[in-house]
Amino acid sequence: MSSLSQSMSTLKNVHAIVDGKIWDFPAMKFTRFDPVNDRERCQILISQYAKKLFKVAYLTTHTCRQEDIECSLPMENVLEVFSPEEWIQKLKAIKKELHRDVLTGKLVDEIMARWQLYEDYPKRQPGEAESREKIEARMKTWERFTDKDPEMTRWLVAPLAESIDYDEILRAETPDMATLREWTRSCLVAAAEKAFSLQRDVRGLELGKRGGGHQSAFALNREWEDLPNQEPWKSRLLGVLVPINSDFGGGKRTSMTIIPTTLDDDDSVAPYTPRKTSGGGKSRSKPSEKIQKTEDELKKESERRKLRRTGGVTASNIFFPINTRI
Repeated sequence: MSSLSQSMSTLKNVHAIVDGKIWDFPAMKFTRFDPVNDRERCQILISQYAKKLFKVAYLTTHTCRQEDIECSLPMENVLEVFSPEEWIQKLKAIKKELHRDVLTGKLVDEIMARWQLYEDYPKRQPGEAESREKIEARMKTWERFTDKDPEMTRWLVAPLAESIDYDEILRAETPDMATLREWTRSCLVAAAEKAFSLQRDVRGLELGKRGGGHQSAFALNREWEDLPNQEPWKSRLLGVLVPINSDFGGGKRTSMTIIPTTLDDDDSVAPYTPRKTSGGGKSRSKPSEKIQKTEDELKKESERRKLRRTGGVTASNIFFPINTRI
């Protein structure tokens, strides 16, 4: 039985379409859901909403299945604008993007790249057979890296940050939140080992090319998808609900500020700056380069900032009491 606090919101509190309207995330306002007269626009709105919902479910499923978001976005609404075949392809595309963002963008390119700066990062011996003892020792290394560098679990789930309340998970104030925190740690350790064994952390001669090629990426994805189906996690995650942000889908990004960590009592590790930052790597424009905005544009921008400060996508707009529809 779930021990989720009554004050937390989950996918059961989210209904995509209410009274013929759906939330337009980029515009931060409700818009009419009119599949008869504007099917293409409604396809975009449904796709945007589904992606943000799947970011919640993905934390514990590592995949994208309609059944996981059915309570928030029923298939009957989806079929008003997509054929079954089109929707299947849409889910595959969302899953592929999340796999890439988490397993390549975060795990390989940022987390393992940071860990490679450590002197005791596992070494490869070409042609040497992998013994069970060696694999177990390496797993302990990943566990130690994770425990000494706990922010890396936040980095791993950063692509989901706009939808999930990871701070609530880290506080672990309920058994379910403690389970989710431990689950994320376990996922990082298991994924790091699989990525290492597939040489995904190795850079080729070509700039940016990773070891193992497409075949290793495919194998890592399959292993990742299978993790929730393995015991004891399959049983432990049963009925556990993922908490979602009060500004669900509001474009929240995880802070990438680096704090120097220490792996051993005597060996300090130099800070590592990830390839991508929350600012997208864009430089600020000089005052003279800024485009002068009209009074109307400034007013609209002010309204958008106000919406964000008050949680534009908030309880009054998105969340509803469990088992209740407005």
